[in-house]
This record gives sequence, structure tokens and C-alpha cells, in this order.
Amino acid sequence: MITLLINGQQRNDIRIMTGGSLSTTEAHVSSSSLTVEISIANEPLKEFDYIEIMDGTTYIFAGTILSVKQQSFDNINLTFQIFDLTIASNADFMSTIFADLGFPEGASATQILLGNQPGDDWYSSSLGSFYGLNYRIEQQGITVAQVDRFDDVILEQPSYLWGQKMYDVLNTLADVCGAYWVITYDRRFMFQSQASTTFAPESVDKN
Repeated sequence: MITLLINGQQRNDIRIMTGGSLSTTEAHVSSSSLTVEISIANEPLKEFDYIEIMDGTTYIFAGTILSVKQQSFDNINLTFQIFDLTIASNADFMSTIFADLGFPEGASATQILLGNQPGDDWYSSSLGSFYGLNYRIEQQGITVAQVDRFDDVILEQPSYLWGQKMYDVLNTLADVCGAYWVITYDRRFMFQSQASTTFAPESVDKN
């Protein structure tokens, strides 16, 4: 049974209509366009509402509504409204954030992701202390939950990521490491080896 939540509240009054599509790419990044029906007696959806779609206890999709367009019907007195939604996945927020960080020659992918600070298992005093990409991710209220070690992937020269979007930086790093990254429905960041998961790309259509 499909359950839809808006801002954490279950909305049994919203019906997903035929034609909505949800998809997950090989990079585990999702996107969606969805059409829903809502009674005019109930609260309509708004831009920046957070939507979660579940099948039983399994999350199908979660993200933020970017646009809400109401379909119009001339000369018809309806008791419901139909809205076309464009929804961004949590990962899409990384396309609005600049990395604006620099990393020294010899830094590993692990240090690029998680920084190089005294007390870290991967800390190297010869490189000096520096922040990792996790710094920018956590600034968005996202928890860094699971990051695999990529100590053997090493920068051959200094890298300065000024003006580069986090989305692009993470995609490039994932390609180099043979990894994928995802931000889950509950805003947890994971960056893992492709070999460490059996999670397969999928395309989901709910009619």
C-alpha cells in the first residue's frame, strides 16, 4: 500500500495519479515528476514542502517539491484539484552548494571526503590539518553516516575546488573511486564502493 507524507504528516487525502514517475540512476540519484489529486476541502501542496512516498515500510522516494502547477478545467465544478509536481531528491541540494575547499598534493580520497584532523584514523601530520567535503555537507543539516575508506586514491597535485558545485565534485570523486553517493530520505549522506552494495538502479512507475 502506497503511503504519502507531507512534512512528516501522513496525507490519506492525496491520491497519486496515473503517469507519475520515480527513477533512480546508476549514481543512486533520484528525480521525479508526479501528478496528484487533492480534495478542495484539504490543504493544497506548496513549493518547498517535503514529500515522502512509501510502499509499506519501504521508502520509494523522498525530496522537496520545487514547483506546483494546478491543472485547470474550464466550466467544470470539481470537488478536487489536480496538481503537477516537480520534486528534487535530497541529492539535488548538492547542486546549489559550492565546495570552495582546497586539498594538498598527497591527500587521499578519504581525507578529501572527511578532512585531515588530529585524532582521525587517516590523519597525516605531513599534510597539515584541513576540512573535507563533509564540512559543507553537514552545514546543510545532513548527517555523514557511512563513508568507505579510499586511502589508495591519492591526489598527484594540489586541488582547489573554488567555484565548483558539490554535486559535480562528488560525482567526479565517485567515478575515480568506483563508488556511489546518496543522501537518504532522512538526510544521511553515504559514499560507498560500488562493490559494497547490491542496491541496483531502478525505475519505478506508480499507476
